[in-house]
Amino acid sequence: MEDVTLHHFRWRKPVENKNGEIVYKTSETQTTEISRKDVECVANFQKSQESQTEDFMTNGVGDGVKKEIRISKEVLGHIYDFLRDDSKVNYDRLLEFHKFDKVSLETVQKYHVETSSLPLPVCAISAVFYSSTQFLLGDISGNISMWTKEKMIFENKVTDGSVTSLEMCRYGLLSGSDDGNVILWKVEESKIEKIEGIKLTVSDLSRKIRRSSTSNKPVAVVSMQVSGDEVCVATETGGLYLLNLPTLESKPLTQSATSIFKILYDHPYIAVVYHTSNSAIFNSEGLVDEIPFVATLAVRCGAYFIFSNQSRLIIWSMNTRSTVIDENLNCHSLCSLSNDTLQVLDGDFNLVSNFLNDH
Repeated sequence: MEDVTLHHFRWRKPVENKNGEIVYKTSETQTTEISRKDVECVANFQKSQESQTEDFMTNGVGDGVKKEIRISKEVLGHIYDFLRDDSKVNYDRLLEFHKFDKVSLETVQKYHVETSSLPLPVCAISAVFYSSTQFLLGDISGNISMWTKEKMIFENKVTDGSVTSLEMCRYGLLSGSDDGNVILWKVEESKIEKIEGIKLTVSDLSRKIRRSSTSNKPVAVVSMQVSGDEVCVATETGGLYLLNLPTLESKPLTQSATSIFKILYDHPYIAVVYHTSNSAIFNSEGLVDEIPFVATLAVRCGAYFIFSNQSRLIIWSMNTRSTVIDENLNCHSLCSLSNDTLQVLDGDFNLVSNFLNDH
C-alpha cells in the first residue's frame, strides 16, 4: 500500500434520518492547485496560484448541510505565499511602466545677466542659499558670513582652516573645512551657534586609502550633500563617509584613492566628480555607471544627476539608471531651482530656466 493525495473526491454514505428512513448523503471535497505561466511576456516572470478547498454535503430529501473540514498544511502554505507575495509581484510587474527614459529640456524663461560684483573682504570658496534674499558664504580664512544683495549681515570665525563646503538641512547649516571638521550649526539672526561636530582623521579612512591606522592627522573635506537624514561627505584623497543627522555618527565607504572635486548624493546613489577622471555613479553594491568625460559642473535635480564639462551636458536618471540626455551645450554654471527646474548660465551669460519634462 502507498499514500496518495486525492485532490478531488466524493462519496455517498447511507444514514438514517429522524423519521427512521435510510437516505444517502453525498460529500464532496476538492483541493485543486492551478499553476499558470505567461510565455513571451514583457515582465521577467509571472505566476499565479489558486487553492480551493470546498465541502458540500447534500442529502436526498433536504437542503444542503455545511460541515467543518480541516485544510491541509500544504493548502495553507499556498494561501500564505499568495498573501505574502501578491503585492510585491504586482509592484515588480508594473515597475517598468513607471520608469521614464524620454526626458527633454523645455526652456520656460530666459534673460540676459548683466555682470555685477559684490566686494568681499576675503576669498569665498563655498556658498549656499539660506532664503530667497539671503545666502551664506564660507571663506578661505575660516569664516562663515551671511549676506544679502546689498550688505553683510554677520560674520563668525568657525575654524583655523578654510570653509570648503556648506549645505543646508532640516536641522540647520552643515559646514565642512580643510581641517577635517564637519559641524552642524543653528542659524540665528545675527550669528550661528554650534549644535554638533565631528573631526575626520586619517584613521577614519577606508583601508584602501589610508597608509596608517593610527594617524590623527585631519583630512580635508571638499564636498557634502544631504539626502533625508544622511549627509555624504567627500575628502580630497578619495574618502567617502555617510553621516547620520543630527548626531553626525559616521560610517566610511570603500573607495579608491582618487582626488575628488565634488559629490552628489540621493540615497542610494552617490555621483563622484573627480579632478582628472571620468565622473562615476555608485551604490552600496559598487559601480553603477560612468559619465564619459571629466566634469567641471554637477548638480542634483529631482531624480536626476546632471553633469557638464562646460561644452557638453549629460543628464543621468536614477529611475532608469541610465543617461537620458546627452547634448552639446556651452555653459558657465548649473543650478537646481526645484525637483524639475534646471537653471543654466549659458555661454552668452543668459540665465535660462529649463523644465525637465519626463513625458
